[in-house]
Amino acid sequence: MKTLEALFRGATSALAAGGTRDPAAAGRHVHGDRTSSGTSRGRAAAVGLAFFVAHVGLVTAYVWAASSGGTRPIPEPPAIFRGHHHPWHPVLDLLRWDAILYGGIAAQGYALPEDPHQPSHLVCWFPGLPLLARGVHAATGWSFQAALVAVGLACTLGFWMALWSSSARDVLGRDAVAATSALVLAWPGTYVWLAGMTEPLVALLSLLVIVWWAQGHFGRAAALLAFASASKQVFTVVALVLAFLRWIRSRPHPVRLALELLVSTSGLLVFCAYCTHAFGDPLAWAHMVQRNFGRMRPWVLVDVRHYLRYAGTLNGGVALGCVVLLLVAAGLLLPALRREGLGILSPGPLSPAGVDVLLWALAASTTAFFVAADSRTGGSLISTFRWETVNVPLFLLAGRGLVRLPPRPRLLLLAALFALGVPLGAKLTAAYWGWGWVS
Repeated sequence: MKTLEALFRGATSALAAGGTRDPAAAGRHVHGDRTSSGTSRGRAAAVGLAFFVAHVGLVTAYVWAASSGGTRPIPEPPAIFRGHHHPWHPVLDLLRWDAILYGGIAAQGYALPEDPHQPSHLVCWFPGLPLLARGVHAATGWSFQAALVAVGLACTLGFWMALWSSSARDVLGRDAVAATSALVLAWPGTYVWLAGMTEPLVALLSLLVIVWWAQGHFGRAAALLAFASASKQVFTVVALVLAFLRWIRSRPHPVRLALELLVSTSGLLVFCAYCTHAFGDPLAWAHMVQRNFGRMRPWVLVDVRHYLRYAGTLNGGVALGCVVLLLVAAGLLLPALRREGLGILSPGPLSPAGVDVLLWALAASTTAFFVAADSRTGGSLISTFRWETVNVPLFLLAGRGLVRLPPRPRLLLLAALFALGVPLGAKLTAAYWGWGWVS
């Protein structure tokens, strides 16, 4: 408990000179104080780097324990992956399941080897991450597996540095950034970030889009969403939600709003154009998802029995917990919405309540998409835990809610989360290292 308290207070006090609790103060410059500003940025970078090292160190410890200190060899993969799994490290390798598929896309693309005019089942997975891995492979000559690890580490580092940047602290609040950092490390899915899949990329892109949009950099956020929408389906939902909030916030000209939305979803549109050119079907990816996993059932979002049916499973429990958390957050936001109305998203720097509304809208729509996408016909929830691991707006919303508690109850709650999350994280990492799915 004392260690946790020292870490939490140290992270915030180290930035006391440069951080701000007031979003309206963002961007203010005091002439003659460049040295202080540079020192503040240096402290922020050091704290972000420290959390990155803690994150990687925690996962490394999990994997080391799973391998019995490096004495246990990596188990044989399932039959469908034999011959395709080439570990980048004899012990620390966490590339399993989807990571093997992303490596296959980077190496050979989406077409069937025996018929280049027909899509393989890999077309279900979007091209953003494979393109980055292919770029690293071309630049360094590393294997595609090692390239996926490098991209994951770079995105994880980028996330932590961005979270502790002055821009993020100005928008979110210094204490909320510290609380969010603790929640990310306490969550038992930290290993997913280093498993060669899209999660660290999703986390980094989500955070940057949120911060830039909250600061009013709509064009910059739209440009980043262009790549994001080619990396994960959920970013199309994010783009639509932000377009709606943008209209509420500043009533831009309809043509301008349409252009921003077009840019935001251009990555998805380019992928659809590729599918048309290569396979004659712009929705080849959607049809393959439906063929392999079934139809999406959005009505389950309001089906209480569906949540209760799987509440005893890891993924079902996470889905139910996220929905309950969002409902509680909505109740807490109602007084501010009744008081300020839609003006809570008025032009200019967002108020603290406006930031909360932004985070809630993104967290709720993201969770809704995850639950609906994971509740396909003929199957139970199997991936919600993995996807919610990088539901950045939900973590930020929880962190901002956490700092409203008095210091001692807040630290007691964080200590309890670490006490539960770290052992469970070790157990889940060991299962995943042994080719068990995230369930």
